[in-house]
Amino acid sequence: MKKENPHNFNLQKISVKGFKSIQSLTLNIDPVNVLLGANGAGKSNFLSLFSFLNHLAQGKLSSYVARNGFAHSFYFLVPKKHLECVLTFILIKSNITLNY
Repeated sequence: MKKENPHNFNLQKISVKGFKSIQSLTLNIDPVNVLLGANGAGKSNFLSLFSFLNHLAQGKLSSYVARNGFAHSFYFLVPKKHLECVLTFILIKSNITLNY
């Protein structure tokens, strides 16, 4: 019999401002999501946000910046640009909402 994880949570919403070409975006997350848009609309930048956040959480921001080839713009232009990201999670068992 499979045991359920009592700490199971789902990403419910993501709000992003100032990441790459994303000026401002709030997206409610459903069990299945499809990203559609023209070339250059920001689909890939949205997806790369998750890699950025993963590297940031692991303390490996410099390796992300070096690997993605925009070190100059990240280190020298980002301070002029305000980067904001809010992730909203919901704990499934308790229906508690967490923001990070």
